[in-house]
Amino acid sequence: HAGAPLPTGALLGFIVAVVAVILIAIFSYQALQTRSASAGLVTQTQEVMLLVESLNSLIRDAETSQRGFLLTNDESYLQPYNNARSALRGLVADIRQRVAGNPRQTQRLDQLQSFLNEKLEELNETIELQRAGSPQAAGALVRTDRGRAVMERVRVLTAEMSSEARQLFDAREAAWLEAAQTSYLVTGGG
Repeated sequence: HAGAPLPTGALLGFIVAVVAVILIAIFSYQALQTRSASAGLVTQTQEVMLLVESLNSLIRDAETSQRGFLLTNDESYLQPYNNARSALRGLVADIRQRVAGNPRQTQRLDQLQSFLNEKLEELNETIELQRAGSPQAAGALVRTDRGRAVMERVRVLTAEMSSEARQLFDAREAAWLEAAQTSYLVTGGG
């Protein structure tokens, strides 16, 4: 007859189906959110690794540039040095932004920034001595091994930062894969 309610069994089945769809939607949304957050962390960690490598490359280029200038007295050799001086501050700021939530990495970056400043100062001193017509004094400063000791500290700190970033990357990638698998299971189960 018209307007009669659904039989009790059908009504219960309909309610269970609606609740199941709502639960599947909620779990799917949460799984996708977790997956998205994990992917963001993986990307951030990759960026840190790339930026640390770029930083390492820039300071090596600056050192090589200084040596070329000291050997030739040709100012054109200083272009990589000048590029490094202008780029390092921004690069350190980019890394700092990406490691802000990691106290160990932030501490390493503080030390690294100090060593980079010290290295750039040492390079600048030798360049200025060469420009002032004192190549012997510039060479003597290089031979003190002050710059080499600072570069070794830079290498150690960048290696530590890269190693920790690699470990974080592996853990974050595993979390992303787990989130992706959970997402697939929830979607498939639904």
